Amino acid sequence: NPCPCGHHGDTTRVCRCKPSAVARHDTRIRFPLGDVFDIRARVRRQTLDETRGASPTLGEVRRRVAAARERQEKRARDLHLSAAVNAALTEADIPRLLPPDSPARRFLEAPHERASVDPVLALRVLRVARTLADLDGVNDIGEQHVAEAQFLADPDNPWSGSPMPGREE
Repeated sequence: NPCPCGHHGDTTRVCRCKPSAVARHDTRIRFPLGDVFDIRARVRRQTLDETRGASPTLGEVRRRVAAARERQEKRARDLHLSAAVNAALTEADIPRLLPPDSPARRFLEAPHERASVDPVLALRVLRVARTLADLDGVNDIGEQHVAEAQFLADPDNPWSGSPMPGREE
């Protein structure tokens, strides 16, 4: 919930929480869970009409995730990584996955990014970007993967470019 009443940012209901209560709630929720989850997404209320036919089937999702996991496990074996899945990649593993000219390496090495981005958040972004590329079935992390991962890692952070380009919030 984005606030104690659960309606902050909702377009159909009015939030009656004071700004200080919303901020306190966000702090109480964000920090204990922030290091646990790599993805934080804001979701908006949808009507029943909006949800019909728009989503892939459970079988399609299951196949896509299984293929991504197989890619991760094979890459871990081939590169002798410390983790078999992207969620467990360490700071030492990440540079070994990135070609010298990749958008992900530029994100990792850009001086303006290093100065303004928490290293834990940068690692989270790169793990998520690697997973997004695996879900797309590609070997290289593209700019779109990094951009989406920035948004998913922390949609409230101004450097993430909220809302996600090409995506409705």
